[in-house]
Order: sequence, then C-alpha cells, then structure tokens
Amino acid sequence: MPRGSFRWDRVWSTDLAATWAKQSTSSGHTELFVRFVLTNLLNNAAATRGDIAINTRSNNAAYQAFNPFTTAPAQGVNWDYSPTFGQPQAFDDYQPPRTFSFSAGVRF
Repeated sequence: MPRGSFRWDRVWSTDLAATWAKQSTSSGHTELFVRFVLTNLLNNAAATRGDIAINTRSNNAAYQAFNPFTTAPAQGVNWDYSPTFGQPQAFDDYQPPRTFSFSAGVRF
C-alpha cells in the first residue's frame, strides 16, 4: 500500500448558537436569559476512528517469526491486517449526530 492510503473520513460540522437576555425592570441586577445550541446542523456523518490492529507472530501463532535485519516480512506469512482493520468498532468511532440543547434561567 502506498504511504498515506489509510485515512479516516473528513469531519466538518455546522453549528448554530443563539442567546437572548433581558434585564428585569424591577431590579437592575436581575437578568432573564434563554440559550439555544444546535450542533452538526446538517447532520454530517464520518468515521473518525477504527481498528488499526496488525497480526504478527507476537499476537497470533499462525504467522511465522522473522528477523527484520535479514529477512523482509511478507504479508500473509509474517504479518497481516486484522479481519476488521479500518472498520469502526464502537459508538464513539463516529462523528456525533445532530444534537441540540436549550437552557433558560435567571441571573442575579
């Protein structure tokens, strides 16, 4: 494989946030506020991590040992990619989906 052939997906996200605040007329120090945050507005999807395991004699007895100073390793004989190489393995190996949060409150 050429150098740099294994890359994860490009990740980009469009986020939006809005805040509204109003000072109370009865008390100069009290403020009402509302905040809304929308993350990944366009719901972009990307794989950001995955399995990067390489099987060799040290973790799988099916492969032959070799001396790297005298022998060039051969794929399938001395090493190979794991069966799930490059595939996401957990829920957090993906870009987070569209999410939103809303908060409201009073500041003193």
